[in-house]
Amino acid sequence: MNLYYKHTKDIVLISMLSIVLFVSQIALSFIINVNVVSLLLVVYVINLGFKRTMYILVTHIVLLGLYFGFSYWLLGYLWIYPILLITTKLIYSLFGKNTVLLAMNGAIFGLIFGFLFAVHDSVFLGVLLIPHYFRGLPSDIVHASSNLIGILLCFDILDQIFKERNHSQMTKLP
Repeated sequence: MNLYYKHTKDIVLISMLSIVLFVSQIALSFIINVNVVSLLLVVYVINLGFKRTMYILVTHIVLLGLYFGFSYWLLGYLWIYPILLITTKLIYSLFGKNTVLLAMNGAIFGLIFGFLFAVHDSVFLGVLLIPHYFRGLPSDIVHASSNLIGILLCFDILDQIFKERNHSQMTKLP
């Protein structure tokens, strides 16, 4: 495969999937902590690898900054979401495509995300960690539940679409 073609394809793919991530988060933003960001990141990291998914994540975070304004919370996304990518890759490499384990990972991440963001807020805002964490716990439970349900219901379908799309593109190369 031509190196120029491969880089161009990666740039377009990363751009398009970043937009899908961004638009999906904005479209569901009226429901607090219900989104498909974790689901899409799980699908991306399994099908595209860690490096490309990190490019997608960083582009997504920049788009959020352009849309909402750059603030301290974007830094939280930069160090917390890679934890989901790492644990997903680890689970996938150890157990293969096990949707139940991936969904449990997403649910646990939803809870950990809330705690780590409480730590992040306590550092940047000077709020007390424990009361701040417990105040956000109901939202974290919603986040964990939406990750669990979203991955259980949609992961296999999206994974299959990625695999079919990738196979059909590879057979059409010059």
